[in-house]
Amino acid sequence: MIGMAASSSQTNEISNDEQEIEHVVEGDILSVNDVIHCKLLFEFDSGQVIRYKIHSPIVDQHRSIEGSFLNGTLDGRMEDIIRSKILKLIHIKDKESELAVQLSLRIICDKVRNRSWYFSNTQIDGKWAGYRVPNEYNIFEGCIRTVKSSGDEPYYTAFCRTPCIPVATGHNIDTGEYWVQLKFANIYNRPHTEWVSQEDALSRRGIMRLASRGINLIEKNSSTMNEYLSSCLMVNGPEMPRRFVTEKNGWKCENTIFAFGNRGFSNGEVLDIVPLMKEAYEGLKVSGDIQAWIDAVNPIIHLPLVRFKMYAVFTAPLLRLLNIQSFILDHYGESSIGKTFTNDLAMSMIGDADTLRFNGDTTKTAAEILAQMYTDLPLYLDETGTQQSEDVLKALVYMLANEQGRMRGHKEGGLRETGKWKTVALTTGERPLTSHKSFSGQQVRSIEIRGGLTQDVIENIKHAADIRKDHFGHFTEPYFRKLYEYMPKLEMMYKMARERYVTKDNVKTNRMAGTFATILVAGMLLEDIFSETGIEPIEPHKIIDHFFIRCVKENPIENYSIRALHTVMDWVQSKNMCFYDFEKPHNNNKFHEFYGWIDTEYIDIIPSELRKVMERSGFDSTRTKNDWIDEGIVIVNQGRKDYKVCHNGIHKKVIRFSRRKINEILFC
Repeated sequence: MIGMAASSSQTNEISNDEQEIEHVVEGDILSVNDVIHCKLLFEFDSGQVIRYKIHSPIVDQHRSIEGSFLNGTLDGRMEDIIRSKILKLIHIKDKESELAVQLSLRIICDKVRNRSWYFSNTQIDGKWAGYRVPNEYNIFEGCIRTVKSSGDEPYYTAFCRTPCIPVATGHNIDTGEYWVQLKFANIYNRPHTEWVSQEDALSRRGIMRLASRGINLIEKNSSTMNEYLSSCLMVNGPEMPRRFVTEKNGWKCENTIFAFGNRGFSNGEVLDIVPLMKEAYEGLKVSGDIQAWIDAVNPIIHLPLVRFKMYAVFTAPLLRLLNIQSFILDHYGESSIGKTFTNDLAMSMIGDADTLRFNGDTTKTAAEILAQMYTDLPLYLDETGTQQSEDVLKALVYMLANEQGRMRGHKEGGLRETGKWKTVALTTGERPLTSHKSFSGQQVRSIEIRGGLTQDVIENIKHAADIRKDHFGHFTEPYFRKLYEYMPKLEMMYKMARERYVTKDNVKTNRMAGTFATILVAGMLLEDIFSETGIEPIEPHKIIDHFFIRCVKENPIENYSIRALHTVMDWVQSKNMCFYDFEKPHNNNKFHEFYGWIDTEYIDIIPSELRKVMERSGFDSTRTKNDWIDEGIVIVNQGRKDYKVCHNGIHKKVIRFSRRKINEILFC
């Protein structure tokens, strides 16, 4: 329907003079849900239209549902309403001027009809939804019909009882496939759009899937529908907008485009992206006001823990560019110390933290899908302690850190493409992930943080927690602008940062130096943005140095089997009198308990005694022993898991530890 009103406000072209305001008429074309689709502005002088404007606002930023006209057309009755109001306002009485106004109006209304958002049940001048209907078809009264001739008379056969036409094409830059955006009326005569692969649009089975989305098509007519869509693509293809289509986020096209939900970033440009999976974009959005977010976090953003997690969130896009392995930032400790809050606050910089937070009690398959969809972005798993299976937890953590999923086969034969990703996994729990019994030894690049925020900032935390729910996602775009600005210097920045954390004689700290250096680079970029947005900047290396000392130097990252080795060697030292030491035979007194033998090269432990100490300490002896064998710590006879020895005439099966290898791992 059309609502008409004389303009009561000033425009740039109109002065305050009341006489001139009377020569301006605005017409609002409204959709059925009262959304203004188009605003028509007419300016008149001496009965002639001297200027007009057509303004169509964006109706739906997600492009999934658009409004429709109540009657579907700008018919003569509505044009008469506009004309009569114009004539009344500008006091035209002679027939010649009236015809001039009517002619001008028709020209403008024709322009409206040709807009792609204009929705009608019938094609107008050979077009529907702004695109040409192929000659051998037409759209009339809500039906798509074939047009054939019998003698001089055409005859029509309806095959789809809702109008439909392709309105855009897309190239899936993840798979190389081509996609088509179809616009059609649903059974309630409301416009609807769907992205379908070109394969589905041109196949019977594929097009029938749209029946569940509202298109009125029966199966026996599906091949005719395929022919119609193919003809539409041929006729309109060159004129259609072309879009980037993605199945997942992250770097594309040799790291020149970063897909981020329904936006893309490329060297300062913001691109329009079509994400095929809702889960891949629904949390990656902008809401509210950046200043409200800044005001709320200002009292606590200087805190090292808050700042460090913010740096970590923006480290994820750098991993692929700098060829750095994915890592886990695991914040553990008792409840109510700000573990989840600080993660939420950091994630709110890129989107809606509530939507981007996933439960730690997830399946390995679900986590694999999430990691693929959010590749090159942080993946937030809250409360891993709720995970019911330690085996699943172990598999999940190793999978995330090792950057690829499980290899699977197709039903038809062959292998599916293995899912791969880069990520910074943010996790929380009451105890560190790698303390779980099932962690048996693979190296997991993990930064473990214990503790949290103090009670004196509790009120500030509550306020920031409330504000970030409505104000979020404002730092992604400026971060990528800054990243592209610094792209030529990125490698140099990383190398200089890594030198800060590398030492000559410590393998353990060197293993994490690259990770912390990358976080430092992210911090440098983010601090630049902070200074530009009114947040007090600080030296990022002070934050990174603090956590490097705390999490690496003072608490070296060790895998499960190395922690178990520490435990066993401590036990050997404390129970020294229970071992026969060939270097000190005079100290070998008679004793009630006997655990094994020690010489210059080996420590031989009776298997049953080793198993007891392992189980008392909470370690899985079988898995740990396998890792020790793989790492050369434990020496075995071929085909066995133990070693046969003869000490003092006694033949025995033992677990033989290499003292040289132990010294290399524990004391170098």
